[in-house]
Amino acid sequence: MITLQTHTEQETEMLGQAIATCLVPPANLLLVGELGSGKTVLARGIFAGLGADPSLVRSPTFSLINEYSANCGTVFHIDLYRLDEPSDFVSLPLEDVLSEDSIAVVEWANKLPCSVATSFHIQIKAGEGSHRFSIDPRIPGIKESTASFTPG
Repeated sequence: MITLQTHTEQETEMLGQAIATCLVPPANLLLVGELGSGKTVLARGIFAGLGADPSLVRSPTFSLINEYSANCGTVFHIDLYRLDEPSDFVSLPLEDVLSEDSIAVVEWANKLPCSVATSFHIQIKAGEGSHRFSIDPRIPGIKESTASFTPG
C-alpha cells in the first residue's frame, strides 16, 4: 500500500485530484473508513480531478447513488452507510453501475455484498488533525502521480 497523510480538507481534495489523474474507465475506487475520516472530501477531489463540478459533490447518504458529468463521461458516487441487511441492496443497481465502462467511487465499501471487478481499495484513518490514506498500489500510475504529493 502507498500511505499518505493530509492535514486539511484542501490537501485531501488535492490528493483526490492526484488519484484522479490515474483513473481510466472502467475503475471502481472502494473507500473504507470510519465516519468523518474524509471519504467524501477525497471523493470530491477525485471527481473534481475528473472534470466534474466539485460544488455538486455531496455524500449520497440518502440518495445512495449520485451521478456526475465528467470529462470521461458519467461518473458515480455511491454511499452504503445506511445499508446493513442483504435486503437493503436488492433494489440498488450496484452490479450494473459497478460493471459499467465508467468510474465509480464507493464510500463504506466494506458493506458491499458482492465482489467488484476492476476495483482498487483506499483505507482511510482519521487521527489528531490528520487523515492517513493507504492507497492500493495497483492503480496504474499511482506511484508516479503521488510521488510529488507533499501536503502543507
